Amino acid sequence: MNTYRLKGAATLRPVRIGDDGTHTYIQWSEDQPIPAVFALDSRGSEQIVDGYMRGELFTIDRVYPHLVFRIDKDKAEARRIDPRGARR
Repeated sequence: MNTYRLKGAATLRPVRIGDDGTHTYIQWSEDQPIPAVFALDSRGSEQIVDGYMRGELFTIDRVYPHLVFRIDKDKAEARRIDPRGARR
């Protein structure tokens, strides 16, 4: 499972995020609201991602190198880290 570096608003950061190379799995704690999830396109613009809840996990049917979580003006980010520690 690949790991991610998180930054930004602590209230929006997931408690767990990872991917298997095909799907991305995100979990927030039960007391956290689930934010809107965006991916950055090649120009750096945010595009909403399609995802669905499977049990406690928000599942995205692909892997993005950079995800953004937003509620109102609050923002957090997750950047995918490859196993050698370099950003993808």
